[in-house]
Amino acid sequence: MPVSAEYLLHQKEIHGFYVASFARIFLLCALGFVVYLSSIQQIIIYEICASITLVVLISLVMIYRVHKTRNVKVAGVVGVIFDVLILAILPALWYFLLQEKPVPPAVLTKTMFPFVWLLVLLIQLFSLRPSMPFVIGFSAGFIQIAFLVFTYFDSTTKFSTSLLAISEPNTVVVTYQAAAILSAIFSGLVGSYIVSSVRTMLIDAEFAAGDEVLFRENSSRAIGGTETVAAVVSAEIRNFTAETENLEAEQIFKVLSIYHRTMGAVIRSFGGKIAANNETLCAAFMFSVGSRRSNGAEQAVEAAKHMQSALIELNKVLLENKLPKVAVDIGIHCGTIAVGSLNINGRPVFTLAGETVTLAQRVKNACKTTETPVLFTSTIKEKLNHSVQVLPVGAFSIKEKNKKIALYTSVHFKGN
Repeated sequence: MPVSAEYLLHQKEIHGFYVASFARIFLLCALGFVVYLSSIQQIIIYEICASITLVVLISLVMIYRVHKTRNVKVAGVVGVIFDVLILAILPALWYFLLQEKPVPPAVLTKTMFPFVWLLVLLIQLFSLRPSMPFVIGFSAGFIQIAFLVFTYFDSTTKFSTSLLAISEPNTVVVTYQAAAILSAIFSGLVGSYIVSSVRTMLIDAEFAAGDEVLFRENSSRAIGGTETVAAVVSAEIRNFTAETENLEAEQIFKVLSIYHRTMGAVIRSFGGKIAANNETLCAAFMFSVGSRRSNGAEQAVEAAKHMQSALIELNKVLLENKLPKVAVDIGIHCGTIAVGSLNINGRPVFTLAGETVTLAQRVKNACKTTETPVLFTSTIKEKLNHSVQVLPVGAFSIKEKNKKIALYTSVHFKGN
């Protein structure tokens, strides 16, 4: 059974949080050990070790709560705050407390700080949240700027652009500092881009089948359904059984994989959400309707337009893999739907239900008899703006409905 990309991302985020938390605890314990063995005043040692112990205990509590709730959002934010504090305190602690003799302020700019922030940034990459390395990179850059400003106001400080002067205790090597600052900021941007790209690749590589669903949801427990008004797009590969009856099982699922990856990317680009449906071998695509968002009906029709356009590239890929070309029927309706979460085989599964979803499926079925790839109801028609040229297709009897329903398409679809 395929596993949801969102589910995999969520599990990866939890594992990344564990890695970052235990690495942070190890770093703090190592720091505490160094402080304990140092020759600074005993009262200062106690204060530092007590602070470290408090942070370690908080980290352990967060690990426990994440383990119980499987929610890393708040814990991840607190963890990043801890990392930024560590970046700010470690070099200052080394400079002000752990030296037996007073040293020039310029030495503060030549600590192991760049290696510390690089280690913290690498740890945060495991979180698979783009904001984490972004915050760490920029925080490290600003902290290094603060160190540079601190040394600037010392009368004994000298500034040089030559790297050969890095061994001189009273000299700040400007080129070294500039490179360190720019490297921190650049690394944060690159780390954020890498994490964002990984998330995109994981989501785009998914394919829906069986109970595959991609609503964002952190809880693995079943929750009650909630009602909302939305435009629902029901899509299906036309004559799927007949088109694939001569294919092997691996080839059938390859067709489905390519199809869902392509159509899923289109739907997400228009802000739609995906919920699987066994009956149609395809996801039902939901576009929210409300004052806070743009017109869900227009989003749905525009998405359907791009889905049909994407068929050209999709069929090219299928032919390259020696697989049959496909056509897609799409039905669109708008109304009240139930959105729910279930727990199947230990993982969250989300789906749509209700008369609106059923009617969208029935409208999709009418595409075969009308030989029109996309059909929508009068409810959708009334919500479209004047820029969409609507064409009436006729009134059709819909299964489980006692009266005929008027169906429409647009000029763009009529020629397909």
